[in-house]
Amino acid sequence: MNACFKLPPDKFQRYFTAQQVVAHELVEVKQRCILDLGANEGLVHDVFPDDFTVELDLEPSRKSWKFIHGRAQELPFPDRAFDAVIALDLLEHVPASDRKTIISEIARVFRRVAVISYPADSEPVHQCEHELNEMEMRLFGNPNRFLKEHFSVEPVDHDSILKSLKAGFKYVDDRRNFDLREWVLSVVIEMYLAVTTTPLVLRSEIYILLNHLSSMNVSHDCYRMVAVASRNREVRFFADKPDLLQADYLRTFGEHFAVLYEKFKRHRDYTEHLEQQIEVVKSALDDNKARKEYQQIEEYCRKLKSQCEEFELRISELNSHIVKVEKDSESKNAELKRLEKELKETGDELDRSTDYARRIEKDRAFIKDRNEWVERKISELQRERIEFMNQLNHCRTEYERSTMEHDKLKRDFINLKEETRKLQETILRLQRYAVGRFEPGGNSGETP
Repeated sequence: MNACFKLPPDKFQRYFTAQQVVAHELVEVKQRCILDLGANEGLVHDVFPDDFTVELDLEPSRKSWKFIHGRAQELPFPDRAFDAVIALDLLEHVPASDRKTIISEIARVFRRVAVISYPADSEPVHQCEHELNEMEMRLFGNPNRFLKEHFSVEPVDHDSILKSLKAGFKYVDDRRNFDLREWVLSVVIEMYLAVTTTPLVLRSEIYILLNHLSSMNVSHDCYRMVAVASRNREVRFFADKPDLLQADYLRTFGEHFAVLYEKFKRHRDYTEHLEQQIEVVKSALDDNKARKEYQQIEEYCRKLKSQCEEFELRISELNSHIVKVEKDSESKNAELKRLEKELKETGDELDRSTDYARRIEKDRAFIKDRNEWVERKISELQRERIEFMNQLNHCRTEYERSTMEHDKLKRDFINLKEETRKLQETILRLQRYAVGRFEPGGNSGETP
């Protein structure tokens, strides 16, 4: 059986469509090289078991050497490295500004065909997603992390995706995928199976039944849009699920349903058998409970009696030991008094030492403060000394300048004194001349 039919219906719709498109486009390639962007659980390996598959995601759910940690906006691969690239329900988890970059990266690395799917941008889809998210909150106490990411970014614009693909490729086609009512029903059934802890084998059979009954391509309200781009040939969508009206498939489907019913019946019968066994065990426990309790009480009494005998023997041993201890108590009391006295003296000495240590600590703090004060004073005196030296130098300079001026004044005074003396002599000669000129009989011809 095709491994896709064992997947939950939502994953089945995605991977079955991608499987059929890739099989048609690469029918002549024996071992195809396929890249799954946003692989998450790594289902591409189960869907394409005979091909070489590579998974790329930011948060891997399992360890595999084929997994590559990376971003779809910056694919670490050369041009046309893969025969096919599938990006199933990836674009609705990234910001709208990065979607064009992702489409460009996909177009760069695929050689033959690319399959891209995303939820339809319609009001019924948004309403159903919100209602299912609230239902999961009520059942499990936490929101659905995938739907939460849907709500945090803008819905995918189908027309813009087709426009981007048609700008680079000649063969581009799209389909409506997964009837919206069937999608809601499948999600509700998955929640029910999770709540009721249905066994994995039975759950797988339920998925097979639901996937056979689901419709692939729809013309009315759908949950998902699928866009396919091809480099070499026209895109062909398949719905390779057998027609329910065909006799061979009807017989096969009846066999699967019979197997599913038998497993469910065995599970139900086993559950009823366990409930009957539990009732039998409970009744047996009720009958044997009193007898077991009586036996337990007798055994407990025997243990108590033996313990009492041991206690009596132990008490006699303790009495003899008490007598011995009383004899030694007097010497011990004297020794204890001596030790108490020494302890008191030691305590007094310790108190004195503590007081002395406190005084030393106070003196040390005082000395520290005094040293700090002295250091401050020294720094102040040094600053004052520097200022005084500057003033002294200034005064010395002024003194030298004053001395020079004094010497100059002194020379000027001497010169002035000499000139005064000469002037006085001149005045005396003039006086004598004047007296001799104007006195009678004077020599009027003498010149001064």
